[in-house]
Amino acid sequence: FNLTNAAVVYDDGKYFAQGEFMHRRSASALSDAIGAYLTLGMRFGDFSPYISYSFGKTLKETKYFDLDPAYKAAVDEGVLAAGLDVADRYSVSDFNFTSNKQNTLTAGVRYDFAPNMALKLQVDKFRPLEHDGRDSFGNGLIIVDGPLLSSIDRNVYVTTVSFDFIF
Repeated sequence: FNLTNAAVVYDDGKYFAQGEFMHRRSASALSDAIGAYLTLGMRFGDFSPYISYSFGKTLKETKYFDLDPAYKAAVDEGVLAAGLDVADRYSVSDFNFTSNKQNTLTAGVRYDFAPNMALKLQVDKFRPLEHDGRDSFGNGLIIVDGPLLSSIDRNVYVTTVSFDFIF
């Protein structure tokens, strides 16, 4: 992987902001991607509410792989068994979809209840905008029957409670 990031942090003790942009280039079956987030918050004594917005998007491209001869023979056998033609080189074309887009809205609060200890409550609204991580045949990282969440405008909500401490 080749990851390129640019980040900015601001914190004057009362207000805080943090943002980052990322670009990933990959020489593997994983596609290239971009992503970014922005978090804004304010401190009220021991409480720090914050909001955040993030997005991610894969970028389409085709990856070619040179296989070890013994492994290629096994792959060729499977390809022939499926009634397909063997190839000199095999490729992965970003799992058959143009891109995978998503964004997340987050709201949370941090409570610093003791020195070096904090309790955090966070709610995330994840919104798949395209393909839900699946290819055009319904395969992908998560196997799900039925329509794509992005096609029926459905969201995923995640609530997290965490305890942070420094020792």
